[in-house]
Amino acid sequence: MARAPARERPPHRSPRRLRSAASRIQGGHGVLYYIPGSGQGAEPGKRLLKWGYYLQVPEGALSSVLVDDQERQQSSSVPFGKVHPQVRAGLESRLADLLPPVLFELVQQSASSAIHAI
Repeated sequence: MARAPARERPPHRSPRRLRSAASRIQGGHGVLYYIPGSGQGAEPGKRLLKWGYYLQVPEGALSSVLVDDQERQQSSSVPFGKVHPQVRAGLESRLADLLPPVLFELVQQSASSAIHAI
C-alpha cells in the first residue's frame, strides 16, 4: 500500500476520468483511488493517489516480509516509510511480472509504502 502525488498518476489517464480502479492479478488483487492531500485538497494537483495490492504470502515466509528498515521484526504490519529496502525490492519484482507497465510505473514512483498482514 502506498500514496503518491496525483501528478504521478499513469500518464494516459485523465484525473477527471479516473476516480478509482480495481484489478485482479495472479495470487491477489489491487485497488487505486484518490484521497485528499495536504490541507485536505481534493482537486487535481492537490490530491493523492492511493494504491494497494493484496498478495498471497505463504505463512512460512510472512516473517521475512514483516521486517522494517532497521531490520526489526514486526508482528502484523510495517508502517509507511519503514519497509526494508530488500523487502520492497522483492515485492516490486513480484509486481513487475503481474502488473501492466503503466500501473507498475505508479508503484515505482511512490516514495514510501507500508505492509499489512491480513
